[in-house]
Amino acid sequence: MAISAGAIWRVRIGGSNTLCSGLFDPTVVGAGTDYTEQDTAQLALTDLASATPYTTITSAVGGFTAAMVGNGIYIASGTGFTAGRYVITGYTSGNSVVLDRACATASASGGVAKVGGAMAKMTSVRPFAVAGNTILVRGQGANDPIDIDYQESAYGDFSNLTIIGYNGRPKIGHPGVLINGFSGGFARNLSFIQTSPGQTALGAIVSVSGAAAEDCIFDSGGNDATQVTAASLYRCSVINTGAQTPGTRPAVAGGGYAGQIIDSCIIKDQRAAGVGADPKNITVINSVIQNNVGDGITLTGGATVTSGTLTSVRNNTIHGNGGHGISVAYPTSIIGQNVITGHTGSGKYAIYWLAAPAGYARDYGRVAGNNFYGNTNDSNYALSALDTTIDPQYANAPIDLTPTNTALRMIGGVGAL
Repeated sequence: MAISAGAIWRVRIGGSNTLCSGLFDPTVVGAGTDYTEQDTAQLALTDLASATPYTTITSAVGGFTAAMVGNGIYIASGTGFTAGRYVITGYTSGNSVVLDRACATASASGGVAKVGGAMAKMTSVRPFAVAGNTILVRGQGANDPIDIDYQESAYGDFSNLTIIGYNGRPKIGHPGVLINGFSGGFARNLSFIQTSPGQTALGAIVSVSGAAAEDCIFDSGGNDATQVTAASLYRCSVINTGAQTPGTRPAVAGGGYAGQIIDSCIIKDQRAAGVGADPKNITVINSVIQNNVGDGITLTGGATVTSGTLTSVRNNTIHGNGGHGISVAYPTSIIGQNVITGHTGSGKYAIYWLAAPAGYARDYGRVAGNNFYGNTNDSNYALSALDTTIDPQYANAPIDLTPTNTALRMIGGVGAL
């Protein structure tokens, strides 16, 4: 046996990577009390022993209970023991339990171990977690925390794992790369903030394919840095509470993998573009993209159209960016039903085409039905008969548009709640 896909790992501010097991598996038959929902271990021992087949451990001091079934035990050291995190799958007595797998290859003694308690860092869980596991990260109760709960300095591959914040939205500081590899992964209810300018190209979440985040906050912290690469976002806020001097890194970057979707998000106040992506592999819908120093959306990349891989940019509000509302390098995009307003910089347009589009690229089927109100120039191409320039009369628009205004984190169901 081994740690199963149904196991959960828990991270708490007061937890310990060396003094706690951090692991509970509710799918184990007879699973008892989850002792990871506490800062300290439920049981600490220094006299573990094991003999062939090394799946049973014993302790003269004892203290095991039936309620510990399903809990992890961290065997840190001991003669003959293989250090690691194991799951208690059976209770024999107060002095003996059964583990999910062998913990030694020869007779073992003097084992130092802890049962229960949470770990202190999300990245410390990664070397032990297996595909399908869930990592629960505890916050301090606030959905929009000011203080950083966890400062991470390392990064790791979290592919095929689920990471969920609870008890508010935990705030995680990172150096620019944190979840570096998230294929098939899912994150929900977390707040990320970049705390140093050293890593700018990738972001808090970097996916190869199939990753998504929901109800999360990504704060660039004044850094000219991408915050998400190639992962889909739903109802997330991508913000910048620091300096807004011009930069070059898009806040959300496409990784060239088909299927990335940005839905019901707020992306604002970034030092460069809000979204920058290959036009063949991203969909941006139902989102607010506002007040970025660069373009609202920059679509760069390949010039050819591949069936089924066209970009779709639809039903968004794109307002007041320093660059163009949407800048398109090649005419391979579907852009419709967007409200694109307030782009008044010199030579800036609601939609800017870098290269002259072919005849199909500016017709009713590809680019039409947009509202171009309040721009310096509606577009550098003539509007279609389906486009408008009507004042959208934004309802309940906040007066305070500064990056730290928390009212801008969620507007009418868009952005992180």
